[in-house]
Amino acid sequence: MNDEPGGHAEFPPTHWTLVAAAAAPDSDAALGRLYETYWPPLRAQALRFGVREEDVADVLQELFMALFKSGSLARAESARGRFRSYLLGALRNLLNHRRANLQTEKRGGGGRPLPLDEIDLAAPIDGSPLDERAFDADWARTLVAEALRRFETEQNATSDSRTSYAVLGAMALGDSTDTPQDVATRLGLTVPAVKSRLFRLRERFRETVREEVFRTVSTEAECEDELRYLCAVLEKVDGVPAITPT
Repeated sequence: MNDEPGGHAEFPPTHWTLVAAAAAPDSDAALGRLYETYWPPLRAQALRFGVREEDVADVLQELFMALFKSGSLARAESARGRFRSYLLGALRNLLNHRRANLQTEKRGGGGRPLPLDEIDLAAPIDGSPLDERAFDADWARTLVAEALRRFETEQNATSDSRTSYAVLGAMALGDSTDTPQDVATRLGLTVPAVKSRLFRLRERFRETVREEVFRTVSTEAECEDELRYLCAVLEKVDGVPAITPT
């Protein structure tokens, strides 16, 4: 699989790459990275599925430990498609299995470990379409937040832009009421130079968002479809016109 669409030399690994790493014997770093990144949308969806707030941490820890310690991920392939669908399907199956075990215990039987090899990730997801759309919006927000974190780290680490980014960054991301003239005066630049820098910053942020989306799918075609879909979901749920700033 090509992890460098558009020829970007330092394109980050896809999450299927991390899945493969997490299935390896020394997997703590990969496991921790995925767990930390996707805690917010999985937590919100677990609550929508009826998990009590005080039980969410236990459920998600059980989910990730089952996925990464059972050996099932060693057999997982990126051909499964979107990582979002993979995790949501796994969460659904875990909660269904927990409910089944609870009923077994009430009847006096013993529960059994989650049979990951029996998980049907293509099966319909429990919950209403609204719940699923809300999960997708949470997922989109998580990807954008991670892209923003990477973008700001990258910009602040660039020696020739460290000073100007503090002024230009907020404007590039739509979080400032300054005009190009205001910024030009503050930085001692011409207005055309400010507009050029703003254009480059916005383009790089869009590219970073796309990179983050690509990490969660299997192909470039899926990346474009996923990006369009997540933009549309955010517009429906949050009323925003797009994931990336204009």
